Amino acid sequence: MGSYFAQAVPFSFGVLSNGKPAFMLKNNNDLISNKDGSVTWTVSEIGSGLHSFIELITGETHKKKIYIPLCLVNPHSRKFLTLLLNTTRDSVDGRFNSREAETYVLTSDGRGAKIKVKLESLATHYVMLQLFPSHFALKWKSEHCPFCRELGEVE
Repeated sequence: MGSYFAQAVPFSFGVLSNGKPAFMLKNNNDLISNKDGSVTWTVSEIGSGLHSFIELITGETHKKKIYIPLCLVNPHSRKFLTLLLNTTRDSVDGRFNSREAETYVLTSDGRGAKIKVKLESLATHYVMLQLFPSHFALKWKSEHCPFCRELGEVE
């Protein structure tokens, strides 16, 4: 897990005017655009307990791989992730992962892409947290996670 956190890019959470969640990348170079301004991407989730990573590869000929960390331990990041996970719910049955999560990955220079990704590990662990006492999540703190470090001492 430390290896993924070491490769993670800095970002902030955001919510667009349409209510959709967005990852605002701090470094404009983390997203590769095509000559026409579009963004070609592939994406997957890497899960590790109460942490997951979105592995995003952009570019066609010149590719760049970035990791966006997702932390369910920190209650503040969990609020944003709840919004993200709600995009996977089907209005008919209300189940998580009835469809892929939809989010935007944007840069400060106005580039970006709407991505869709299965978040199976994140959704499973999110539901698990709803069944356990609130302090249970703290047992999964990671010294490598910037969101966990915001909570104070990591055991």
